[in-house]
Amino acid sequence: MGTVINYLVFYLIYSIWNVHYILACIVGYISGLFLGFYLNKEWTFKRNDHVFSGKSLVLRYICLYGFTLVVAILVLYLIAEIANVDPLFGYIVSIFCSTVLNFYGLKYVAVSYTHLTLPTTPY
Repeated sequence: MGTVINYLVFYLIYSIWNVHYILACIVGYISGLFLGFYLNKEWTFKRNDHVFSGKSLVLRYICLYGFTLVVAILVLYLIAEIANVDPLFGYIVSIFCSTVLNFYGLKYVAVSYTHLTLPTTPY
């Protein structure tokens, strides 16, 4: 759901308000980040107050998402400018890349994976 919000905000800002695609990417990404934190806490990693508490987790979460935001921007730039592909499509590829990095980053870096209960079915 955070990914959907991310893309919808990007689409609104880029297509309707004619804001540069990089700025639209940043705003969309940040909007999805907040919803993503809540959903990761409650569903993806099945709420565990021990794992999802404290300043350390928030710092790791922000660092991970900051890193993947940079990756998302670079992927989008390469697709839009170098490959000359429409940013609306390029952002889908960018979101896919950052989502994969975020999932594994959360699993192995930001959240102590020894405390995780992952969903049994892929999404």
